[in-house]
Amino acid sequence: MVQQVSAASPKKIFYFHELARRHGDYAVSGLAAVAQTQGDVLTNCAFTFFSVGATPVMAIKAQDLVDGQKLNNELIAQAVAAARNEIEAIADITSGAEAKQHLIGVLLECGLKHMIA
Repeated sequence: MVQQVSAASPKKIFYFHELARRHGDYAVSGLAAVAQTQGDVLTNCAFTFFSVGATPVMAIKAQDLVDGQKLNNELIAQAVAAARNEIEAIADITSGAEAKQHLIGVLLECGLKHMIA
């Protein structure tokens, strides 16, 4: 699935975070997210994780769950669970699959909280 990122606008919010052992190292895992924002409601969500599998992967179920809903701690927890269940992380030279699976949730929770802050 190819998704284009459109030009920024006042109601569009972007979030990018990668975790690495040291600056300049390969990413252990990361999240690139974009959405339209109106207060604490996100629409047109796109959450793409990288360095958790062989290729970048979108958290479609988490996107659908969040899209158009008022974000709160309960919804964020549901989105985190959906992303962890949907995406199967694989081990690589940076860390094991279990650690990457955990980081999927950590990154999404931080990202969603940042996007409505």
